[in-house]
Amino acid sequence: MCGSFSNPHEIARALAVAAADKVIVNQAGKSVEESNAELGRQMVIVYKTILNELTKEDDSKPGEFHVHSHSHSHEHAHVH
Repeated sequence: MCGSFSNPHEIARALAVAAADKVIVNQAGKSVEESNAELGRQMVIVYKTILNELTKEDDSKPGEFHVHSHSHSHEHAHVH
């Protein structure tokens, strides 16, 4: 790797930005500000998950950051 892509933080940032349009936020009953806050929280999870995977040294050791997922019906957040 070269340049900024030798730094796992920059790789995680770039991948999180690339994934941003795929993040889903349920807007039902939420203001734009609440939707933006939820989108921000989801983006933090994406970034930390990617960074954890990039910096994990041993697959047998549990990472410091855990993501628990479950499915629901969601709508995309459209922020203007």
